Parts: sequence; C-alpha cells; structure tokens
Amino acid sequence: MEKYTGKVYSVNISGKRGSVKSPVGAGEIGEKGVLGDAHYGHSLKHVSIISKERIDEFSKKAGIKIYPGEFAENITTCGLNLSKAGIGSRFKVGDAQLEVIQIGKDEEVDSNKIFRIIGKAVMVHEGLFCKVLNPGKVFAGDQIELHLP
Repeated sequence: MEKYTGKVYSVNISGKRGSVKSPVGAGEIGEKGVLGDAHYGHSLKHVSIISKERIDEFSKKAGIKIYPGEFAENITTCGLNLSKAGIGSRFKVGDAQLEVIQIGKDEEVDSNKIFRIIGKAVMVHEGLFCKVLNPGKVFAGDQIELHLP
C-alpha cells in the first residue's frame, strides 16, 4: 500500500448546516463525523477533506480571498496531493482513521456561501467525503497520512 504524508492545516466546524465552517484548533472525530459540527450523523459522508493548495488556487482564479472552511470542509490539508486519493483510500491522523467513500458532490445540493457567490466550488468536483473507521482527536498541525489501496 502506497503512503503519502502532509499536515492538517485546519479543522473546521459549523453550528448550522449549509453555512461556512470556521477553523478550530482541534476537533474530536466521533463515529459519525466531527463532534460539534452541524453535519454530524446526517449521512454516511462523515468527514469532508480538501487541500489548502486547491483553496488558494481557486481563490486566485476567482479573484477573492477564500479561507479554510468556506467550502464547508471539515479538514483542510497542506502538502498532500489529494488528487491521488480514490474510493477506498484511507487517511490516518492521530488515532483517527477515515476511508474515502465519495469524490465530489451534486452541484444541485451545494448551498455553501462560496458556491452561491461564485457558482462553482472545489468540493463539487474534488472534495473527498469519508466515513469514520476509527474515532480520534485531530489537531491543526498534525501529520496526516494518505494510504492508497
């Protein structure tokens, strides 16, 4: 199994579904998502991931500053090429383990702020949606490993 490493840039949560998430210093990944996040337990897509590099690229292309959490992702990574991930790929960060179950999402249901402003979002095409295999704490600055099947 191939392994790639990077860092957790931020852990993001929101109190209301359909709203922008805000970075927090650390998060507890429970059995159905990030504890304290409005999306906890609402689907099998427990945790969402996107890279800071892609947020920055999209920000530059769109001509507006976009911050981690504004694509409604739970974990923002840096230094890790997420385009290598496919269905069945796994992430390990601390004790937490996640498995990619979906890449991208339906544009029709993407109602986050950035999508409404710009009309397109990275999460629609590249967002990684994972189920929790093992709960655990995640801190900004933690090493995150991507394991390919």
